[in-house]
Amino acid sequence: MSSGAGENPFASPTVEHDGVAPTGDAILAEGTFTQRDLKATYRALVYNWRITAILATVSLVVFAGLLNPLSGRYWAVGTVVYPLFCLLPLAVVLEVLFYVKTYWRTQNAELAKEPEPQRIVLDEQGIHFQSSRMKSLLPWTRFSRLQARSRILVIVARPFGFISLPAHYFESRDAFRAAKRLIIEQLALARTAPPPEITSDEQYVDAEIPGAISCAGTLTQREFYATCWLMVRRALLINFVVIGGVFGFSLYVAVVELAANRPQNLYISVMLLIGAALSSIRWIRYYLGIRRTYRDITSRIRTRWTITDEKLSAVSETFTLNIAWDEINRVVFRDDMLLLVYQKTQGFTLPRRFFQNEEDWRQVVEWARKLH
Repeated sequence: MSSGAGENPFASPTVEHDGVAPTGDAILAEGTFTQRDLKATYRALVYNWRITAILATVSLVVFAGLLNPLSGRYWAVGTVVYPLFCLLPLAVVLEVLFYVKTYWRTQNAELAKEPEPQRIVLDEQGIHFQSSRMKSLLPWTRFSRLQARSRILVIVARPFGFISLPAHYFESRDAFRAAKRLIIEQLALARTAPPPEITSDEQYVDAEIPGAISCAGTLTQREFYATCWLMVRRALLINFVVIGGVFGFSLYVAVVELAANRPQNLYISVMLLIGAALSSIRWIRYYLGIRRTYRDITSRIRTRWTITDEKLSAVSETFTLNIAWDEINRVVFRDDMLLLVYQKTQGFTLPRRFFQNEEDWRQVVEWARKLH
């Protein structure tokens, strides 16, 4: 079977899973997610028409303003060298960021050690996703858009995350195209659909695993935001410092140019301010995304945890998660909750109030402290 690198990309590797079997109009996508697929996902997300248009416009204005290549007798030469001196360096920067940014660097390293078998079923309910660590049902309302390329489909989730469907997950090109049509149709319906009805079963039974501790509950908005803040705190603070620096520098340039009676050079300050504004919009959209996710999904589901000295298992109406303690990279201890980070880019919260008694809470805290 092809692994995606052969002549026929539309051939899925055989993956053994006891997952959801596709029925009716459901479409099965099954295969092994590799480093090559991760890089293709990154490029599909980065090189979209919005970013390309912004980069092309900004680089054109900068190059035209500084070197004025599109005027005079050498305008034709300037038009040819413009992509080389502007777009090419920007593209190089974007390619380098794949190996620099924490999420992509970490995932790439994990896949280098062991590619991840995945089984994905698309139907009217949503996306049934299953891997060695996680099993989940994500309704279509959790997704915002589709980034489609000739050999990969990337479905972007709110407020963050994605599901990738490389071409080699499908049996044929027709199946790949059918999946693309289904995703487009369901995303269009989801934009006008009310939030999905999620029924929560409050009657959780105790774990039958000897020595295991069970706890259950629904995250409050404060607890959910605490997890999100932990994941983006460093990037947000760095971004805030950079935006502040750019804003201050743009004001300095504006004052200098006006003092020198060169108002025609104010475009430099304007471009810097536009760049800072665009960077700020990203975080505004992030906040709106997590607020919507909590309102429509997180606030309406109840998660049940089964915890032992070896691993943590979570089950809710939309997902299951199994993770070993030694996969936890970081633990933040608070009086009323534990914040745990795994794969350096994913996190979850264990509130103290989820536990039936103080003894269970202290035992889990003790297991967590052994990681340090």
